[in-house]
Amino acid sequence: MEIDNPAEVNEPQYSYVYQAASFGDTARAQGFANKLISSGLDSYVEAGKSGTRTWYRVFVRHTGTPD
Repeated sequence: MEIDNPAEVNEPQYSYVYQAASFGDTARAQGFANKLISSGLDSYVEAGKSGTRTWYRVFVRHTGTPD
């Protein structure tokens, strides 16, 4: 007979994406993303239009538990 041990059950995994900053200049956005990457965070830049302006948004991805 097999008995489940609740202490051995893995916590659910979540995938989060946070917007950390937004810049009007691609070089500044990429520079900030690079700082985050060098700190061990999974970061990337995505361009988006707002009216006639282009904004460069810096995002951070995290996969894991809510803790």
